[in-house]
Amino acid sequence: SGVVLVLMEPRGEDTTAESPAERLMEYNIERPPWNFRCVRCLLCWIAFLLFMSLEVAIHATYGVSEDTFEMEEETPGWADYLTLAEAVCRSCLVVVLMGFAWEVAMLLFREGFRAVFHVHFFSSASRRVRLVGASFTIMTVIIGAWGVLAGPDLPLWAAVYNHVADIFCHAIVTSSLVGVVIDLSLAVVKCRVGHFVADFCMCKDNIEQHSVTGRCGMAAEDSAQPNADQSNQMVCIDLEENSMPVTEVTALMRYAQAGSTWLMFVFFLCFYVLDHRGEVPETVHKTLSLLGIACWAGIAWWVVDRLVRLESLCLELYTDDGDI
Repeated sequence: SGVVLVLMEPRGEDTTAESPAERLMEYNIERPPWNFRCVRCLLCWIAFLLFMSLEVAIHATYGVSEDTFEMEEETPGWADYLTLAEAVCRSCLVVVLMGFAWEVAMLLFREGFRAVFHVHFFSSASRRVRLVGASFTIMTVIIGAWGVLAGPDLPLWAAVYNHVADIFCHAIVTSSLVGVVIDLSLAVVKCRVGHFVADFCMCKDNIEQHSVTGRCGMAAEDSAQPNADQSNQMVCIDLEENSMPVTEVTALMRYAQAGSTWLMFVFFLCFYVLDHRGEVPETVHKTLSLLGIACWAGIAWWVVDRLVRLESLCLELYTDDGDI
């Protein structure tokens, strides 16, 4: 989550691409009504804040210490949910990383090595987020890696920092589970369960997209409108919406993406279950822990980006001309 790719316009114009009117018509058919989106967004944020509130209540009652962290992991019911949230986080993070890798591969296949692309940051409206977001993300990665390598010798302040990152991770997973249930309910009502499942099977969708960091986030769907001006915005590669014609080769690459992604998903999920049972070597345990740090890094970037967007929104509300 935190980084996307900015692409140059293709040199050749694809005659097989849909017209803007056709894309807009298809988008309006697929897009849920605005009142449903508002309710979904509200419920996802309620789930996110509810989990955060429970964690605050736990530490307000029992304090902030290593003993409290261990107590959470040993409390029946609560510990089981934390284990489920962690399994969803680790395995779905693999899906996101595999999707990013295949996006880069599809870009190279489409444009070759002459393609000009670079890693950009999520909000081009506030460029200072680049420095703040990158600094916060790097700091999170360093402290997280320190916690994995140091183990019980980690200072309390660093352990608290990592625990807060874990809380954000579990809260986001909670919101994503709520979002999936809501979107699945809509698919059932509209008799589109097959499309809903197919998007997951072909890796066109993932659980994270149903959370507060995905399409339920602030202004997430507005920026996805086909008729929006995205010349100065971040653009994610979509294997279905780019201008590359659907040939046999690209179709095979999409099936290869789905197959390899599901393979890695099952692989890491099995290793996480074995790690939870204590049946893997220490090296594998640390590798899985380092994978979780990648999730923390994305969350760190997301927090900075949302704070900057919130600041911009406040400035728009309290300035006469709305020019930031």
